[in-house]
Amino acid sequence: MNRLTRLHTLLLLVAGVLCLLVFLGRRTLTEHEVFAAEPAREMLAGHGWVLQPFAGEYRTKKPPGQSWLIAASLAVTRSHSEWLARLPSALAGIGLAWTAAWVAARLSTSRQGLIAGLMTLTCVGVQQRANLAEADMALAFCVGVANATLICTLRCRPLEASKRANAVCFWAMTVAGFMLKGPIVFGFTALPAAVCWAVLRFAYKDRLAASAILRAAFWWPAVTLGMLAILAWPAAALYEYPSALAQWKHEIVDRTTGELGHGDERRKDPIIAYLWLLPQSALPWFPFALVGAWLLRRSKPLRRPANLLLACWAGCGLVMVSLIAFKVLHYVLPIVAPVLILAAFGFDQLLTRWLRSRPTSSRNAWTVATIAGWFGLAIGGWMFFNGHILPAKDAGGAVVRFADAVNVAVPPGQTLYLYQLGEERASWYLSPALKQVTDLPGQRPLYLLCKPAEVESLSHATVLLRADPFLQRDPPSEQRLLVRID
Repeated sequence: MNRLTRLHTLLLLVAGVLCLLVFLGRRTLTEHEVFAAEPAREMLAGHGWVLQPFAGEYRTKKPPGQSWLIAASLAVTRSHSEWLARLPSALAGIGLAWTAAWVAARLSTSRQGLIAGLMTLTCVGVQQRANLAEADMALAFCVGVANATLICTLRCRPLEASKRANAVCFWAMTVAGFMLKGPIVFGFTALPAAVCWAVLRFAYKDRLAASAILRAAFWWPAVTLGMLAILAWPAAALYEYPSALAQWKHEIVDRTTGELGHGDERRKDPIIAYLWLLPQSALPWFPFALVGAWLLRRSKPLRRPANLLLACWAGCGLVMVSLIAFKVLHYVLPIVAPVLILAAFGFDQLLTRWLRSRPTSSRNAWTVATIAGWFGLAIGGWMFFNGHILPAKDAGGAVVRFADAVNVAVPPGQTLYLYQLGEERASWYLSPALKQVTDLPGQRPLYLLCKPAEVESLSHATVLLRADPFLQRDPPSEQRLLVRID
């Protein structure tokens, strides 16, 4: 059985640091990042861990897994920054790249594993989501490890020796994925395993491989413990906040049927949308996946159980997300890894054929130069993009400047009320204790953050700070005022 060499592992880790960690804090947090990062900060302040606390209310749209990861990052370093909020996602991106490399090395060679890992690090999907403090990258990592565990099971001999450890790992990753994004994780882990088992058992008549999948993915003690862990969180959440059930229904059912949200979010995208969104997520390496598929067309690769599992991982995930009416690019991130493993095979085969025309004595040098040239260019390009182009386009600095001015204007010990604002993007940068309100409390003085339209309905209100000088590029509907009511 082939393994990823130490040198290739080190090269992959260095590339991951350069690609994902160096410029991680150069931009302000987006609105969706604040939805995970601000609850993490409030969790550390003692406002609860079962649901995401956000300015005195519970945010129930997503499980709290990503906020837990961010809270751990903030707690270990005892500091507060964009870099730390995004660190769990960046580490998950490096972890996914290593997982893809490990799987490719097991199925072929360490060189192909290195190529698969570098492709994963430098693809559009990973570069986009690993630089954001959101749950998608961590979910993709959990899915990758879960499926890699099954591939390890299929490649190990004797099979019985690894059964229990692999089953525990598979369900641990499934539980972690559930805590990040909810029940969608089953479509990327349990469903591919079940389909793969059925094909091996009934179509290929490979009872040994089918039994290996069954013991690793559906060993009953691991299944029981995993499902108990998964059900424990909804039970605890509903006990603390019974209204969460309606929000979960809205998020899951309405997202699937296309009735979620308002405006451009209320949509039903074409069922085949991921036939171009998945290649887009795998760019710039997707053309090599087509080459790999072409080279494998006559070799019957799906007869190998591990390759069949890779196909089920990608195929079942693609079918599941295609049935969801609301389609966006990052939903296919958990199935990018098997596509890039195929792309690594195509790249490696083209490289091998090209090297045959080189002198034998110089083939190793040409191999190093080719891989270093292709991926050095990709790494350098992404570093320039993340370090210079994206920060230059970041309009969030206005939000930070406004928040800093609010922090100076609000006296220490005063609560800042978010009046008719809900989950405010500036919350991450505001120092006072925050509370969302739709009705004004009775104490005076009262400090409010609100939109300009709300000031007209307030009596005895003094505008202390206008966001206009800071938010000149934002539409009027996004303007904010700091108001004191005496």
